[in-house]
Amino acid sequence: MEEHGPKLKPTTCAEYNRVFRKVLWPLFGNRLVRDVDRTEVARFHAKMADKPNAANHALAVFSKFMNWVGAVGLREKYTNPCRTVKKYRPKQRQRFLSDEEIERLGAVLDRGVEDGESPYAIAAIRLLLFTGARLSEILTVEWRLVDLQRGLLALPDSKTGQKTIFLNEGAIEILNDIPKQPNNR
Repeated sequence: MEEHGPKLKPTTCAEYNRVFRKVLWPLFGNRLVRDVDRTEVARFHAKMADKPNAANHALAVFSKFMNWVGAVGLREKYTNPCRTVKKYRPKQRQRFLSDEEIERLGAVLDRGVEDGESPYAIAAIRLLLFTGARLSEILTVEWRLVDLQRGLLALPDSKTGQKTIFLNEGAIEILNDIPKQPNNR
């Protein structure tokens, strides 16, 4: 991570570290990388069958590590034991709120406003609904990236790279209503 961490986005770096600490190190930390074989990798992947997306993610992180190990000579090149382990079919993560769920969420947010909850948190949740943006994109957006006249958020860097999020009237209204703070960029 010392060598490759600076080349990664901070969230990716943190996630790789988490997978190593929580999943890979407990299983393989006492082994020499040159001795880890495909059978062991397939066994660790199979033990995570109840969480197929997490299993595939851990396998992908381990595979990147093993490719690096081969490239730097700690293991014979092109002998990545993860390479032929078959991944699980990913579970679909896309889900949309029903009209009823949106209505209930709106009522809860309205009560939050009445109860004096953070207007920023409430605005963030509403912006997620109106834009379909990722949570990290909404929570880290800066005013300098918001163009209300043209109705867009111009994100220089998101999970998928540079991205423009188009704002509908509801999103623009939410942004106009957010209390502005002097130190709020």
